[in-house]
Amino acid sequence: MAALRFHPDGSATGGEIILALALTALYQGVATGFQGIERSERHRKATLIAQSKLDAIGALYPLENYHRVEELPGGYEVEIAVTPEPAVRRSLFILFKATVTVRWDQGALQLDGLKMATKP
Repeated sequence: MAALRFHPDGSATGGEIILALALTALYQGVATGFQGIERSERHRKATLIAQSKLDAIGALYPLENYHRVEELPGGYEVEIAVTPEPAVRRSLFILFKATVTVRWDQGALQLDGLKMATKP
Protein backbone atom coordinates (compact mmCIF):
# COMPACT_ATOMS: atom_id res chain seq x y z
CA MET A 1 0.00 0.00 0.00
CA ALA A 2 1.36 3.38 -0.91
CA ALA A 3 2.00 5.87 1.83
CA LEU A 4 0.16 9.16 1.86
CA ARG A 5 2.02 11.85 0.02
CA PHE A 6 1.91 15.22 1.60
CA HIS A 7 2.11 18.54 -0.09
CA PRO A 8 4.92 20.83 0.95
CA ASP A 9 2.49 22.51 3.34
CA GLY A 10 1.88 19.12 5.11
CA SER A 11 -1.60 18.31 3.74
CA ALA A 12 -2.69 15.19 1.85
CA THR A 13 -4.48 15.33 -1.48
CA GLY A 14 -8.25 15.01 -1.54
CA GLY A 15 -8.07 11.71 -3.43
CA GLU A 16 -5.73 10.22 -0.87
CA ILE A 17 -7.99 11.24 1.99
CA ILE A 18 -11.03 9.74 0.25
CA LEU A 19 -9.11 6.51 -0.42
CA ALA A 20 -7.98 6.29 3.21
CA LEU A 21 -11.55 6.84 4.46
CA ALA A 22 -12.93 4.28 2.01
CA LEU A 23 -10.38 1.65 3.07
CA THR A 24 -11.14 2.32 6.74
CA ALA A 25 -14.88 1.93 6.13
CA LEU A 26 -14.30 -1.27 4.15
CA TYR A 27 -12.16 -2.74 6.93
CA GLN A 28 -14.76 -1.88 9.57
CA GLY A 29 -17.53 -3.34 7.43
CA VAL A 30 -15.68 -6.62 6.97
CA ALA A 31 -14.86 -6.84 10.69
CA THR A 32 -18.49 -6.17 11.61
CA GLY A 33 -19.62 -8.82 9.12
CA PHE A 34 -17.35 -11.43 10.67
CA GLN A 35 -18.65 -10.59 14.14
CA GLY A 36 -22.21 -11.00 12.88
CA ILE A 37 -21.37 -14.39 11.38
CA GLU A 38 -19.85 -15.53 14.67
CA ARG A 39 -22.90 -14.35 16.67
CA SER A 40 -25.20 -16.11 14.23
CA GLU A 41 -23.22 -19.35 14.49
CA ARG A 42 -23.29 -19.25 18.31
CA HIS A 43 -27.06 -18.70 18.22
CA ARG A 44 -27.49 -21.58 15.75
CA LYS A 45 -25.50 -23.93 18.00
CA ALA A 46 -27.50 -22.83 21.05
CA THR A 47 -30.74 -23.55 19.18
CA LEU A 48 -29.53 -27.04 18.25
CA ILE A 49 -28.52 -27.72 21.86
CA ALA A 50 -31.88 -26.52 23.19
CA GLN A 51 -33.87 -28.57 20.68
CA SER A 52 -31.79 -31.67 21.41
CA LYS A 53 -32.27 -31.31 25.17
CA LEU A 54 -36.00 -30.66 24.76
CA ASP A 55 -36.33 -33.79 22.64
CA ALA A 56 -34.44 -35.81 25.28
CA ILE A 57 -36.89 -34.99 28.08
CA GLY A 58 -38.77 -38.18 28.83
CA ALA A 59 -35.95 -40.34 27.46
CA LEU A 60 -32.65 -39.15 28.97
CA TYR A 61 -34.21 -36.77 31.49
CA PRO A 62 -37.10 -37.83 33.73
CA LEU A 63 -40.65 -36.81 33.00
CA GLU A 64 -41.38 -35.57 36.51
CA ASN A 65 -40.84 -32.42 38.54
CA TYR A 66 -37.19 -31.88 37.59
CA HIS A 67 -34.54 -29.14 37.40
CA ARG A 68 -30.94 -29.34 36.24
CA VAL A 69 -28.17 -26.99 35.08
CA GLU A 70 -25.35 -28.28 32.88
CA GLU A 71 -22.14 -26.70 31.61
CA LEU A 72 -21.31 -27.68 28.03
CA PRO A 73 -18.15 -27.20 25.98
CA GLY A 74 -17.96 -23.96 24.05
CA GLY A 75 -19.15 -21.82 26.94
CA TYR A 76 -22.79 -22.89 26.88
CA GLU A 77 -24.89 -23.34 30.02
CA VAL A 78 -28.10 -25.36 29.75
CA GLU A 79 -30.94 -25.21 32.23
CA ILE A 80 -33.63 -27.89 32.01
CA ALA A 81 -36.88 -27.51 33.96
CA VAL A 82 -39.84 -29.88 33.92
CA THR A 83 -42.98 -29.09 35.90
CA PRO A 84 -46.41 -30.72 35.97
CA GLU A 85 -49.20 -28.72 34.35
CA PRO A 86 -52.20 -28.50 36.66
CA ALA A 87 -54.57 -27.74 33.77
CA VAL A 88 -55.27 -31.41 33.00
CA ARG A 89 -56.82 -32.96 36.10
CA ARG A 90 -59.40 -35.51 34.97
CA SER A 91 -57.45 -37.41 32.44
CA LEU A 92 -55.52 -40.61 31.97
CA PHE A 93 -52.48 -38.49 31.25
CA ILE A 94 -50.24 -36.06 33.08
CA LEU A 95 -49.09 -33.03 31.15
CA PHE A 96 -45.66 -31.54 31.85
CA LYS A 97 -44.25 -28.20 30.79
CA ALA A 98 -40.64 -28.58 29.67
CA THR A 99 -38.38 -25.54 29.42
CA VAL A 100 -34.82 -25.54 28.13
CA THR A 101 -32.78 -22.37 28.45
CA VAL A 102 -29.35 -22.08 26.83
CA ARG A 103 -27.05 -19.23 27.87
CA TRP A 104 -23.73 -18.17 26.40
CA ASP A 105 -21.48 -15.13 26.58
CA GLN A 106 -23.44 -13.18 23.97
CA GLY A 107 -27.01 -14.14 24.75
CA ALA A 108 -29.60 -16.69 25.75
CA LEU A 109 -32.57 -18.47 24.27
CA GLN A 110 -35.42 -20.51 25.66
CA LEU A 111 -37.53 -23.27 24.14
CA ASP A 112 -40.73 -24.50 25.76
CA GLY A 113 -42.71 -27.63 25.06
CA LEU A 114 -45.36 -29.90 26.49
CA LYS A 115 -44.74 -33.56 27.27
CA MET A 116 -47.33 -36.14 28.14
CA ALA A 117 -47.10 -39.22 30.36
CA THR A 118 -49.65 -41.76 31.50
CA LYS A 119 -50.79 -41.62 35.11
CA PRO A 120 -49.41 -44.41 37.29
